[in-house]
Amino acid sequence: MIQGFGNVGGMASKLMSAIGFKIVCVVEYDGAVYNANGLDIAALQQHRRETGSITGFAAAKTWTRTKLSFWSARC
Repeated sequence: MIQGFGNVGGMASKLMSAIGFKIVCVVEYDGAVYNANGLDIAALQQHRRETGSITGFAAAKTWTRTKLSFWSARC
């Protein structure tokens, strides 16, 4: 799971996926995206450049802030 997808989180996820890490979730201020099989980080970065958000990424489930709060309260 990556918290934030800006300069630090975006670069960290890019580098980690390049060496074989499977990143299944990215969380941002407006929601999160999740794919149990792993996210295509390059495609997610392109989606964010085009739309301004990670939410709505076709290759993942989008979680709203409300759902994130519900899920994180149980962890």
